[in-house]
Amino acid sequence: MAGRLGKNSSENSVNRYARARAVLLPVAVLVAVSMSVTRATAAESDNAPVGYGQIESRIVAESIASHQDEADGTPAVPAPASASALSAPPPAPVDADAAASAAVDADTVDADAPVAAAAPVAVPAPVVDTAPPAVREVQLVGRVAGPGSDPQYRGYVNSQTDADLAMLDNHDYRAATQAIDRLSRNYPDSDDAQYLRRKLDAYNKAELDVNAYYNPRTMAAITGGEGAGVDATLYSAPIDYNWRVFAGSSYAHENESDAGLVDESQSRAGVEYRGASLVASVAPTYNLYRHGERAGFNASGEWSFNNAWSAGGGYQLFSRDVPLQALNAGVTANKASTNIDWKIGETREVYAEADDMAFSDGNNRLIGDVLYAQNLYDWNDWWLDGVAQTAATQDSGDEFRAYYNPKADVTEFIGPKLTEILYHRYDILYKHSLSVSPGGYWQQNYGTSPAVNIVYAQSLRWGDSFETRAAADYTHQDADGQPQNDVGFTVNMVERF
Repeated sequence: MAGRLGKNSSENSVNRYARARAVLLPVAVLVAVSMSVTRATAAESDNAPVGYGQIESRIVAESIASHQDEADGTPAVPAPASASALSAPPPAPVDADAAASAAVDADTVDADAPVAAAAPVAVPAPVVDTAPPAVREVQLVGRVAGPGSDPQYRGYVNSQTDADLAMLDNHDYRAATQAIDRLSRNYPDSDDAQYLRRKLDAYNKAELDVNAYYNPRTMAAITGGEGAGVDATLYSAPIDYNWRVFAGSSYAHENESDAGLVDESQSRAGVEYRGASLVASVAPTYNLYRHGERAGFNASGEWSFNNAWSAGGGYQLFSRDVPLQALNAGVTANKASTNIDWKIGETREVYAEADDMAFSDGNNRLIGDVLYAQNLYDWNDWWLDGVAQTAATQDSGDEFRAYYNPKADVTEFIGPKLTEILYHRYDILYKHSLSVSPGGYWQQNYGTSPAVNIVYAQSLRWGDSFETRAAADYTHQDADGQPQNDVGFTVNMVERF
Protein backbone atom coordinates (compact mmCIF):
# COMPACT_ATOMS: atom_id res chain seq x y z
CA MET A 1 0.00 0.00 0.00
CA ALA A 2 2.90 2.45 0.80
CA GLY A 3 4.41 1.91 -2.68
CA ARG A 4 1.11 2.70 -4.34
CA LEU A 5 0.64 6.01 -2.44
CA GLY A 6 4.23 7.31 -2.98
CA LYS A 7 6.06 10.10 -1.16
CA ASN A 8 3.04 12.47 -1.13
CA SER A 9 0.85 9.94 0.66
CA SER A 10 -0.16 12.37 3.39
CA GLU A 11 -1.31 15.05 0.91
CA ASN A 12 -3.08 12.48 -1.26
CA SER A 13 -4.90 11.10 1.76
CA VAL A 14 -6.20 14.56 2.65
CA ASN A 15 -7.33 15.20 -0.93
CA ARG A 16 -9.04 11.81 -1.10
CA TYR A 17 -10.80 12.46 2.18
CA ALA A 18 -12.13 15.79 0.89
CA ARG A 19 -13.32 14.21 -2.34
CA ALA A 20 -15.03 11.35 -0.53
CA ARG A 21 -16.69 13.77 1.85
CA ALA A 22 -17.96 15.86 -1.04
CA VAL A 23 -19.40 12.80 -2.79
CA LEU A 24 -20.85 10.88 0.16
CA LEU A 25 -22.35 13.80 2.08
CA PRO A 26 -25.37 14.25 -0.28
CA VAL A 27 -25.82 10.46 -0.46
CA ALA A 28 -25.83 10.10 3.31
CA VAL A 29 -28.39 12.91 3.63
CA LEU A 30 -30.67 11.19 1.08
CA VAL A 31 -30.36 7.85 2.94
CA ALA A 32 -31.29 9.50 6.23
CA VAL A 33 -34.34 11.19 4.69
CA SER A 34 -35.40 7.91 3.03
CA MET A 35 -35.22 6.01 6.32
CA SER A 36 -37.30 8.67 8.06
CA VAL A 37 -39.99 8.39 5.39
CA THR A 38 -39.87 4.58 5.66
CA ARG A 39 -40.39 4.71 9.43
CA ALA A 40 -43.33 7.08 9.01
CA THR A 41 -44.91 4.84 6.37
CA ALA A 42 -44.44 1.76 8.54
CA ALA A 43 -46.14 3.52 11.44
CA GLU A 44 -49.11 4.40 9.23
CA SER A 45 -49.28 0.79 7.95
CA ASP A 46 -49.39 -0.60 11.50
CA ASN A 47 -52.35 1.68 12.26
CA ALA A 48 -54.16 0.89 8.99
CA PRO A 49 -56.41 -2.17 8.59
CA VAL A 50 -54.75 -5.18 7.03
CA GLY A 51 -55.94 -5.72 3.46
CA TYR A 52 -56.73 -9.07 1.92
CA GLY A 53 -53.72 -8.81 -0.40
CA GLN A 54 -51.39 -8.57 2.61
CA ILE A 55 -53.13 -11.51 4.31
CA GLU A 56 -52.90 -13.56 1.14
CA SER A 57 -49.16 -12.85 0.70
CA ARG A 58 -48.41 -13.81 4.29
CA ILE A 59 -50.49 -16.97 4.12
CA VAL A 60 -48.93 -18.11 0.85
CA ALA A 61 -45.44 -17.75 2.35
CA GLU A 62 -46.47 -19.36 5.64
CA SER A 63 -48.18 -22.24 3.83
CA ILE A 64 -45.00 -22.95 1.85
CA ALA A 65 -42.96 -22.88 5.04
CA SER A 66 -45.54 -25.11 6.74
CA HIS A 67 -45.28 -27.74 4.01
CA GLN A 68 -41.47 -27.56 4.11
CA ASP A 69 -41.51 -28.04 7.89
CA GLU A 70 -43.90 -30.98 7.56
CA ALA A 71 -41.48 -32.59 5.10
CA ASP A 72 -38.70 -32.23 7.70
CA GLY A 73 -40.92 -33.70 10.44
CA THR A 74 -41.07 -30.42 12.40
CA PRO A 75 -44.50 -28.90 13.09
CA ALA A 76 -44.87 -25.38 11.78
CA VAL A 77 -45.98 -22.67 14.18
CA PRO A 78 -47.02 -19.50 12.34
CA ALA A 79 -45.73 -16.31 13.96
CA PRO A 80 -47.87 -13.19 14.20
CA ALA A 81 -47.66 -11.23 10.99
CA SER A 82 -46.44 -7.96 12.51
CA ALA A 83 -44.40 -9.31 15.45
CA SER A 84 -41.01 -8.54 13.88
CA ALA A 85 -42.12 -5.10 12.80
CA LEU A 86 -43.33 -4.24 16.31
CA SER A 87 -40.30 -5.64 18.18
CA ALA A 88 -37.46 -4.44 15.88
CA PRO A 89 -35.68 -1.22 17.08
CA PRO A 90 -35.77 1.82 14.78
CA PRO A 91 -32.68 2.27 12.56
CA ALA A 92 -29.95 4.54 13.93
CA PRO A 93 -29.45 7.96 12.23
CA VAL A 94 -26.64 8.17 9.69
CA ASP A 95 -23.74 10.60 10.37
CA ALA A 96 -22.33 12.01 7.12
CA ASP A 97 -18.78 12.72 8.50
CA ALA A 98 -18.52 9.23 9.97
CA ALA A 99 -19.65 7.71 6.71
CA ALA A 100 -17.03 9.63 4.72
CA SER A 101 -14.29 8.76 7.21
CA ALA A 102 -15.26 5.12 7.11
CA ALA A 103 -15.08 5.16 3.34
CA VAL A 104 -11.54 6.59 3.38
CA ASP A 105 -10.43 4.09 6.04
CA ALA A 106 -11.81 1.28 3.95
CA ASP A 107 -9.89 2.56 0.96
CA THR A 108 -6.62 2.71 2.90
CA VAL A 109 -6.94 -0.67 4.58
CA ASP A 110 -4.06 -3.10 4.30
CA ALA A 111 -4.59 -5.45 1.40
CA ASP A 112 -3.05 -8.35 3.36
CA ALA A 113 -5.47 -7.97 6.28
CA PRO A 114 -8.20 -10.60 6.54
CA VAL A 115 -11.63 -9.51 5.27
CA ALA A 116 -14.54 -9.95 7.72
CA ALA A 117 -17.49 -12.00 6.49
CA ALA A 118 -20.57 -9.98 5.56
CA ALA A 119 -23.63 -10.31 7.80
CA PRO A 120 -26.34 -12.48 6.29
CA VAL A 121 -29.27 -10.58 4.79
CA ALA A 122 -32.74 -12.09 5.21
CA VAL A 123 -34.48 -12.37 1.83
CA PRO A 124 -38.16 -13.48 1.76
CA ALA A 125 -38.69 -16.71 -0.13
CA PRO A 126 -40.38 -16.13 -3.52
CA VAL A 127 -43.77 -17.69 -4.26
CA VAL A 128 -42.93 -20.24 -6.93
CA ASP A 129 -45.22 -22.27 -9.14
CA THR A 130 -44.21 -25.47 -7.33
CA ALA A 131 -46.26 -24.45 -4.27
CA PRO A 132 -48.77 -27.05 -3.00
CA PRO A 133 -52.16 -27.00 -4.77
CA ALA A 134 -53.91 -25.61 -1.68
CA VAL A 135 -51.65 -22.55 -1.82
CA ARG A 136 -52.09 -21.91 -5.53
CA GLU A 137 -55.87 -22.09 -5.16
CA VAL A 138 -55.72 -18.99 -2.99
CA GLN A 139 -54.39 -17.03 -5.92
CA LEU A 140 -57.07 -18.47 -8.19
CA VAL A 141 -60.04 -17.82 -5.89
CA GLY A 142 -58.90 -14.59 -4.20
CA ARG A 143 -62.06 -13.95 -2.20
CA VAL A 144 -62.49 -11.31 0.51
CA ALA A 145 -61.76 -12.53 4.02
CA GLY A 146 -64.60 -14.42 5.66
CA PRO A 147 -65.51 -15.69 9.13
CA GLY A 148 -62.27 -17.53 9.94
CA SER A 149 -61.32 -17.82 13.60
CA ASP A 150 -57.93 -16.12 13.18
CA PRO A 151 -57.59 -12.87 11.19
CA GLN A 152 -54.06 -13.88 10.19
CA TYR A 153 -55.28 -16.66 7.88
CA ARG A 154 -58.93 -15.65 7.57
CA GLY A 155 -58.64 -14.75 3.89
CA TYR A 156 -56.90 -18.00 2.98
CA VAL A 157 -59.31 -20.27 4.83
CA ASN A 158 -62.40 -18.56 3.41
CA SER A 159 -61.00 -18.69 -0.12
CA GLN A 160 -60.20 -22.36 0.32
CA THR A 161 -63.73 -22.87 1.70
CA ASP A 162 -65.17 -21.58 -1.57
CA ALA A 163 -62.87 -23.83 -3.60
CA ASP A 164 -63.72 -26.92 -1.53
CA LEU A 165 -67.45 -26.16 -1.60
CA ALA A 166 -67.22 -25.89 -5.38
CA MET A 167 -65.62 -29.34 -5.47
CA LEU A 168 -68.42 -30.73 -3.28
CA ASP A 169 -71.09 -29.10 -5.44
CA ASN A 170 -69.43 -30.52 -8.57
CA HIS A 171 -69.27 -33.98 -6.92
CA ASP A 172 -65.46 -34.07 -7.11
CA TYR A 173 -65.42 -35.88 -3.78
CA ARG A 174 -61.98 -37.45 -4.04
CA ALA A 175 -60.24 -34.09 -4.50
CA ALA A 176 -62.55 -32.43 -1.95
CA THR A 177 -61.71 -35.06 0.67
CA GLN A 178 -57.97 -34.53 0.21
CA ALA A 179 -58.30 -30.72 0.28
CA ILE A 180 -60.56 -30.67 3.35
CA ASP A 181 -58.28 -33.08 5.22
CA ARG A 182 -55.33 -30.80 4.52
CA LEU A 183 -57.25 -27.68 5.51
CA SER A 184 -58.48 -29.26 8.76
CA ARG A 185 -54.96 -30.40 9.62
CA ASN A 186 -53.41 -26.96 9.03
CA TYR A 187 -56.23 -24.89 10.56
CA PRO A 188 -58.09 -27.13 13.06
CA ASP A 189 -59.67 -24.19 14.95
CA SER A 190 -61.04 -22.41 11.87
CA ASP A 191 -64.82 -22.10 11.67
CA ASP A 192 -64.65 -22.56 7.90
CA ALA A 193 -62.53 -25.71 8.17
CA GLN A 194 -64.95 -27.20 10.71
CA TYR A 195 -67.92 -26.30 8.48
CA LEU A 196 -66.35 -28.09 5.53
CA ARG A 197 -65.59 -31.10 7.70
CA ARG A 198 -69.27 -31.34 8.70
CA LYS A 199 -70.35 -31.10 5.05
CA LEU A 200 -67.94 -33.86 4.07
CA ASP A 201 -68.98 -36.07 7.01
CA ALA A 202 -72.63 -35.68 5.97
CA TYR A 203 -71.76 -36.74 2.44
CA ASN A 204 -70.00 -39.85 3.73
CA LYS A 205 -73.09 -41.09 5.60
CA ALA A 206 -75.90 -43.37 4.52
CA GLU A 207 -79.14 -41.57 3.59
CA LEU A 208 -82.86 -42.19 3.93
CA ASP A 209 -85.35 -40.19 1.80
CA VAL A 210 -89.07 -40.37 2.60
CA ASN A 211 -91.90 -38.57 0.75
CA ALA A 212 -95.59 -38.88 1.59
CA TYR A 213 -98.81 -37.20 0.50
CA TYR A 214 -102.49 -37.23 1.39
CA ASN A 215 -105.36 -35.72 -0.60
CA PRO A 216 -108.61 -35.71 1.41
CA ARG A 217 -110.40 -33.67 -1.26
CA THR A 218 -109.20 -34.16 -4.82
CA MET A 219 -110.15 -33.14 -8.32
CA ALA A 220 -112.37 -36.17 -8.90
CA ALA A 221 -112.49 -35.69 -12.66
CA ILE A 222 -108.68 -35.72 -12.83
CA THR A 223 -107.44 -38.03 -10.06
CA GLY A 224 -110.52 -40.07 -9.27
CA GLY A 225 -111.02 -39.40 -5.55
CA GLU A 226 -109.34 -39.37 -2.17
CA GLY A 227 -105.72 -40.51 -2.44
CA ALA A 228 -102.55 -41.11 -0.46
CA GLY A 229 -99.08 -42.39 -1.13
CA VAL A 230 -95.61 -42.88 0.33
CA ASP A 231 -92.18 -43.41 -1.19
CA ALA A 232 -88.94 -44.31 0.65
CA THR A 233 -85.40 -44.79 -0.67
CA LEU A 234 -82.37 -45.93 1.32
CA TYR A 235 -78.88 -45.08 0.00
CA SER A 236 -75.65 -46.66 1.19
CA ALA A 237 -72.62 -44.67 2.29
CA PRO A 238 -70.35 -43.76 -0.67
CA ILE A 239 -68.30 -46.55 -2.20
CA ASP A 240 -64.98 -45.40 -3.68
CA TYR A 241 -66.07 -41.75 -3.25
CA ASN A 242 -68.59 -41.60 -6.12
CA TRP A 243 -70.85 -44.68 -6.02
CA ARG A 244 -73.91 -45.57 -3.96
CA VAL A 245 -76.26 -48.53 -4.06
CA PHE A 246 -79.88 -47.94 -3.15
CA ALA A 247 -83.17 -49.72 -2.66
CA GLY A 248 -86.64 -48.26 -2.43
CA SER A 249 -90.35 -48.90 -2.44
CA SER A 250 -93.50 -46.88 -3.06
CA TYR A 251 -97.21 -47.32 -2.56
CA ALA A 252 -100.16 -45.24 -3.78
CA HIS A 253 -103.93 -45.63 -3.65
CA GLU A 254 -107.14 -43.80 -4.58
CA ASN A 255 -110.77 -44.30 -3.69
CA GLU A 256 -112.89 -44.04 -6.81
CA SER A 257 -116.63 -43.68 -6.62
CA ASP A 258 -117.31 -46.35 -9.24
CA ALA A 259 -114.37 -48.76 -8.74
CA GLY A 260 -113.53 -48.60 -5.07
CA LEU A 261 -109.90 -48.79 -3.97
CA VAL A 262 -107.29 -48.58 -6.71
CA ASP A 263 -103.67 -49.05 -5.71
CA GLU A 264 -100.18 -49.65 -7.07
CA SER A 265 -96.82 -50.55 -5.52
CA GLN A 266 -93.29 -50.50 -6.86
CA SER A 267 -90.01 -51.91 -5.56
CA ARG A 268 -86.62 -51.03 -6.99
CA ALA A 269 -82.89 -51.44 -6.39
CA GLY A 270 -80.02 -49.91 -8.29
CA VAL A 271 -76.79 -47.99 -8.34
CA GLU A 272 -76.08 -44.25 -8.42
CA TYR A 273 -72.96 -42.43 -9.62
CA ARG A 274 -72.10 -38.93 -8.43
CA GLY A 275 -69.03 -37.67 -10.28
CA ALA A 276 -67.57 -34.43 -11.55
CA SER A 277 -70.60 -32.55 -12.94
CA LEU A 278 -72.57 -35.78 -13.54
CA VAL A 279 -75.19 -37.56 -11.43
CA ALA A 280 -76.72 -40.72 -12.91
CA SER A 281 -78.68 -43.73 -11.66
CA VAL A 282 -80.15 -46.94 -13.04
CA ALA A 283 -82.54 -49.37 -11.36
CA PRO A 284 -84.79 -52.24 -12.45
CA THR A 285 -88.27 -52.14 -10.90
CA TYR A 286 -90.98 -54.57 -9.92
CA ASN A 287 -94.55 -53.21 -10.22
CA LEU A 288 -97.72 -54.68 -8.78
CA TYR A 289 -101.18 -53.30 -9.61
CA ARG A 290 -104.78 -54.44 -9.97
CA HIS A 291 -104.37 -56.18 -13.29
CA GLY A 292 -101.15 -58.05 -12.56
CA GLU A 293 -97.44 -57.46 -12.19
CA ARG A 294 -94.85 -55.98 -14.50
CA ALA A 295 -91.10 -55.52 -14.59
CA GLY A 296 -89.82 -52.06 -15.38
CA PHE A 297 -86.70 -49.96 -15.52
CA ASN A 298 -85.71 -46.44 -14.43
CA ALA A 299 -82.71 -44.48 -15.69
CA SER A 300 -81.88 -40.82 -15.13
CA GLY A 301 -78.94 -38.44 -15.36
CA GLU A 302 -78.09 -34.78 -14.87
CA TRP A 303 -75.09 -32.90 -16.21
CA SER A 304 -73.88 -29.56 -14.80
CA PHE A 305 -72.06 -27.54 -17.44
CA ASN A 306 -71.09 -24.76 -15.01
CA ASN A 307 -72.56 -22.87 -12.05
CA ALA A 308 -75.33 -21.45 -14.25
CA TRP A 309 -76.39 -24.22 -16.64
CA SER A 310 -77.42 -27.83 -16.09
CA ALA A 311 -79.44 -30.33 -18.10
CA GLY A 312 -80.87 -33.76 -17.46
CA GLY A 313 -83.08 -36.52 -18.74
CA GLY A 314 -84.51 -39.91 -17.96
CA TYR A 315 -86.59 -42.85 -19.06
CA GLN A 316 -89.15 -44.96 -17.16
CA LEU A 317 -90.29 -48.30 -18.48
CA PHE A 318 -93.65 -48.69 -16.68
CA SER A 319 -93.84 -45.16 -15.35
CA ARG A 320 -95.06 -44.35 -11.85
CA ASP A 321 -96.58 -41.14 -13.23
CA VAL A 322 -99.34 -42.94 -15.09
CA PRO A 323 -102.76 -42.03 -13.61
CA LEU A 324 -104.16 -44.69 -11.27
CA GLN A 325 -107.43 -44.42 -13.18
CA ALA A 326 -105.53 -45.69 -16.25
CA LEU A 327 -103.94 -48.56 -14.29
CA ASN A 328 -107.36 -49.53 -12.97
CA ALA A 329 -108.46 -49.89 -16.61
CA GLY A 330 -105.37 -51.93 -17.48
CA VAL A 331 -103.58 -49.07 -19.29
CA THR A 332 -99.87 -48.58 -18.58
CA ALA A 333 -97.39 -46.02 -19.91
CA ASN A 334 -93.68 -45.44 -20.53
CA LYS A 335 -92.19 -41.99 -20.07
CA ALA A 336 -89.18 -40.13 -21.51
CA SER A 337 -88.20 -36.73 -20.09
CA THR A 338 -85.63 -34.00 -20.51
CA ASN A 339 -85.01 -30.76 -18.61
CA ILE A 340 -82.74 -27.74 -18.49
CA ASP A 341 -82.03 -25.31 -15.65
CA TRP A 342 -80.53 -21.81 -15.94
CA LYS A 343 -79.51 -19.86 -12.84
CA ILE A 344 -79.10 -16.18 -13.72
CA GLY A 345 -76.83 -14.80 -11.02
CA GLU A 346 -77.95 -15.30 -7.43
CA THR A 347 -81.52 -14.00 -7.75
CA ARG A 348 -83.16 -15.52 -10.84
CA GLU A 349 -83.76 -19.01 -12.21
CA VAL A 350 -85.47 -20.52 -15.25
CA TYR A 351 -86.42 -24.21 -15.39
CA ALA A 352 -87.95 -26.00 -18.38
CA GLU A 353 -89.03 -29.63 -18.79
CA ALA A 354 -90.46 -31.65 -21.66
CA ASP A 355 -91.98 -35.14 -21.31
CA ASP A 356 -93.31 -37.71 -23.74
CA MET A 357 -95.65 -40.35 -22.25
CA ALA A 358 -96.70 -43.26 -24.47
CA PHE A 359 -99.82 -45.07 -23.19
CA SER A 360 -100.48 -48.71 -23.98
CA ASP A 361 -103.91 -47.82 -25.45
CA GLY A 362 -102.26 -45.88 -28.31
CA ASN A 363 -102.51 -42.40 -26.81
CA ASN A 364 -99.37 -40.26 -26.80
CA ARG A 365 -99.12 -37.30 -24.42
CA LEU A 366 -96.65 -34.42 -24.78
CA ILE A 367 -96.09 -32.32 -21.65
CA GLY A 368 -94.25 -29.00 -21.36
CA ASP A 369 -93.55 -27.05 -18.18
CA VAL A 370 -91.66 -23.74 -17.72
CA LEU A 371 -91.02 -22.06 -14.37
CA TYR A 372 -89.43 -18.66 -13.70
CA ALA A 373 -88.50 -17.45 -10.20
CA GLN A 374 -86.89 -14.18 -9.14
CA ASN A 375 -86.00 -12.60 -5.83
CA LEU A 376 -87.80 -9.27 -5.51
CA TYR A 377 -86.92 -7.95 -2.07
CA ASP A 378 -84.94 -8.88 1.07
CA TRP A 379 -85.08 -7.42 4.53
CA ASN A 380 -83.81 -8.93 7.78
CA ASP A 381 -85.27 -12.46 8.04
CA TRP A 382 -87.83 -11.96 5.29
CA TRP A 383 -87.57 -12.24 1.54
CA LEU A 384 -90.04 -11.96 -1.30
CA ASP A 385 -89.88 -13.94 -4.55
CA GLY A 386 -91.95 -13.75 -7.69
CA VAL A 387 -92.89 -17.06 -9.34
CA ALA A 388 -94.47 -17.66 -12.75
CA GLN A 389 -95.30 -21.08 -14.17
CA THR A 390 -96.86 -22.36 -17.39
CA ALA A 391 -97.74 -26.01 -18.10
CA ALA A 392 -99.31 -27.44 -21.25
CA THR A 393 -100.28 -30.88 -22.56
CA GLN A 394 -101.16 -32.24 -25.99
CA ASP A 395 -102.73 -35.70 -26.42
CA SER A 396 -102.99 -37.64 -29.64
CA GLY A 397 -106.04 -39.60 -28.45
CA ASP A 398 -109.56 -38.30 -27.91
CA GLU A 399 -111.13 -37.29 -24.60
CA PHE A 400 -113.16 -40.45 -24.17
CA ARG A 401 -110.74 -42.49 -22.11
CA ALA A 402 -110.85 -44.23 -18.75
CA TYR A 403 -108.62 -41.46 -17.42
CA TYR A 404 -108.66 -37.66 -17.69
CA ASN A 405 -107.34 -36.89 -21.18
CA PRO A 406 -107.99 -33.36 -22.52
CA LYS A 407 -107.09 -32.97 -26.19
CA ALA A 408 -105.02 -29.93 -25.23
CA ASP A 409 -104.84 -27.65 -22.20
CA VAL A 410 -102.72 -24.86 -20.68
CA THR A 411 -102.40 -23.84 -17.02
CA GLU A 412 -100.77 -20.57 -15.94
CA PHE A 413 -99.98 -19.26 -12.45
CA ILE A 414 -98.12 -16.16 -11.35
CA GLY A 415 -97.78 -14.64 -7.90
CA PRO A 416 -95.59 -13.80 -4.90
CA LYS A 417 -93.92 -16.16 -2.46
CA LEU A 418 -93.06 -14.76 0.98
CA THR A 419 -90.53 -16.56 3.21
CA GLU A 420 -89.59 -15.84 6.83
CA ILE A 421 -86.84 -17.36 8.99
CA LEU A 422 -88.45 -18.24 12.32
CA TYR A 423 -85.32 -19.53 14.05
CA HIS A 424 -81.67 -19.70 13.05
CA ARG A 425 -78.87 -20.69 15.41
CA TYR A 426 -75.66 -22.32 14.28
CA ASP A 427 -76.68 -25.20 11.96
CA ILE A 428 -80.36 -25.13 12.91
CA LEU A 429 -82.68 -23.33 10.47
CA TYR A 430 -86.47 -23.18 10.78
CA LYS A 431 -88.53 -21.20 8.27
CA HIS A 432 -91.97 -21.01 6.68
CA SER A 433 -93.35 -19.66 3.41
CA LEU A 434 -96.65 -18.69 1.78
CA SER A 435 -97.30 -18.42 -1.95
CA VAL A 436 -100.51 -17.16 -3.55
CA SER A 437 -100.64 -17.63 -7.33
CA PRO A 438 -103.73 -16.61 -9.28
CA GLY A 439 -103.92 -17.67 -12.89
CA GLY A 440 -106.07 -19.30 -15.53
CA TYR A 441 -106.83 -22.61 -17.18
CA TRP A 442 -107.63 -23.20 -20.84
CA GLN A 443 -108.95 -26.52 -22.21
CA GLN A 444 -109.71 -27.24 -25.82
CA ASN A 445 -113.49 -27.28 -26.48
CA TYR A 446 -114.19 -25.78 -23.02
CA GLY A 447 -112.55 -22.35 -23.12
CA THR A 448 -110.79 -20.40 -20.38
CA SER A 449 -111.59 -20.20 -16.67
CA PRO A 450 -109.90 -18.65 -13.62
CA ALA A 451 -107.61 -20.71 -11.40
CA VAL A 452 -105.69 -20.20 -8.17
CA ASN A 453 -103.01 -22.09 -6.24
CA ILE A 454 -102.11 -21.44 -2.57
CA VAL A 455 -99.27 -23.21 -0.75
CA TYR A 456 -98.14 -22.86 2.86
CA ALA A 457 -94.99 -24.74 3.93
CA GLN A 458 -92.67 -25.10 6.91
CA SER A 459 -89.17 -26.53 6.74
CA LEU A 460 -86.54 -27.46 9.32
CA ARG A 461 -82.87 -28.19 8.81
CA TRP A 462 -81.02 -29.61 11.82
CA GLY A 463 -77.35 -29.58 10.97
CA ASP A 464 -76.27 -31.44 7.87
CA SER A 465 -77.90 -34.73 8.87
CA PHE A 466 -81.63 -33.99 9.02
CA GLU A 467 -84.02 -31.98 6.86
CA THR A 468 -87.81 -32.03 6.70
CA ARG A 469 -90.58 -30.08 5.00
CA ALA A 470 -94.35 -30.12 5.48
CA ALA A 471 -96.77 -28.31 3.17
CA ALA A 472 -100.49 -27.78 2.64
CA ASP A 473 -101.82 -26.64 -0.72
CA TYR A 474 -105.13 -25.69 -2.29
CA THR A 475 -105.89 -25.55 -6.02
CA HIS A 476 -109.04 -24.44 -7.81
CA GLN A 477 -109.55 -24.87 -11.55
CA ASP A 478 -112.04 -26.25 -14.04
CA ALA A 479 -111.91 -29.70 -15.64
CA ASP A 480 -114.17 -30.53 -18.56
CA GLY A 481 -115.99 -27.29 -17.81
CA GLN A 482 -116.75 -28.19 -14.18
CA PRO A 483 -115.15 -26.39 -11.18
CA GLN A 484 -112.79 -28.63 -9.23
CA ASN A 485 -111.14 -28.14 -5.83
CA ASP A 486 -108.09 -29.98 -4.56
CA VAL A 487 -106.63 -29.97 -1.02
CA GLY A 488 -103.40 -31.80 -0.35
CA PHE A 489 -100.75 -32.33 2.32
CA THR A 490 -97.16 -33.42 1.71
CA VAL A 491 -94.24 -34.34 3.97
CA ASN A 492 -90.62 -34.77 2.87
CA MET A 493 -87.73 -35.95 5.05
CA VAL A 494 -84.01 -36.63 4.55
CA GLU A 495 -82.02 -38.34 7.31
CA ARG A 496 -78.27 -39.05 7.07
CA PHE A 497 -76.75 -41.48 9.54
